[in-house]
Amino acid sequence: MRPCIWFSLILLTWILLPPLTVQAETCRWSTGTSGNWSDPSKWSCERVPTDQDAVEIAGATVTLDQAAHVASLLLTSSSSLSGPFPLTVAGQVQMTTDGLITVSTQGSAWGALNVSLGNGATAHLIDPQFVAGSLAALSLDQPAASSGSLRLQIGPQTVGTLTLNGNLSLMSDLTVTQSLQWTSGNLLSLNALFQPDPTATLTTPP
Repeated sequence: MRPCIWFSLILLTWILLPPLTVQAETCRWSTGTSGNWSDPSKWSCERVPTDQDAVEIAGATVTLDQAAHVASLLLTSSSSLSGPFPLTVAGQVQMTTDGLITVSTQGSAWGALNVSLGNGATAHLIDPQFVAGSLAALSLDQPAASSGSLRLQIGPQTVGTLTLNGNLSLMSDLTVTQSLQWTSGNLLSLNALFQPDPTATLTTPP
């Protein structure tokens, strides 16, 4: 068979082969360590997480040294995630702590945020360039009469549903468009405007 025919067959085979893909999995950061997001050795999946992966960070300090896109994010214990890049989370970000969780990014977009705080615990989200309208739902759960709070400093935001069972400190404007369920806790506005849409369903403490 002439070389040109062999070449044609090889080229056809390459075209017909399906593209190589990275299988989605849960990528866990090494607990209690610090380092750069881009370091594959820190991740249980032995690579930098992709937009198909669920990411878990517990009791660690992670520097976001590149733009990142993941399927979901779980932050637990006292953790820090910060850097001058966007973190895009297609699904839910879950923060659960009895201590302090700090997230500081630039230009991030999340599908939803669910925060669970112990008494005296604090979660602080800082991103003045957070993509407006990207956060569809926000939920906060905290024991009754607790100290500590969820602190939002994420630029003017519009959220579809807000479920508030704890202390929320707003450092930027927040508008609720669909549903506000406020069962307990305090809402503190620090030079920020909190405004439920007139068409939103409201449930507030008696």
